[in-house]
Amino acid sequence: MKKLSVAGIVFGALLTLAPFWGLLGTVIGMVKSFETAGTAESMGDPSILADGISASLVPTVVGVVLCPLGIALLVVSIIAAVRLSKRKGHQAAQLSTA
Repeated sequence: MKKLSVAGIVFGALLTLAPFWGLLGTVIGMVKSFETAGTAESMGDPSILADGISASLVPTVVGVVLCPLGIALLVVSIIAAVRLSKRKGHQAAQLSTA
């Protein structure tokens, strides 16, 4: 049970940071889109730039969706870890008084 709560804390923390990773993906996608738009063969076609921009915004959307899930997982895992440590502390106190 302890390993499960620790894993939940780690994954919850990583999912909580998802919007930042999404923002990084968006910035990288925007740079690639503008590099593509700057080439001579795509200068007259705005749809190429629009396609690149819409594709580069997907990581941000995914990050914003995953963040609340990460927060929920983090809170539940921390509560489980605290309850588990209280149980172990209570059991140790009972053993020492017996």
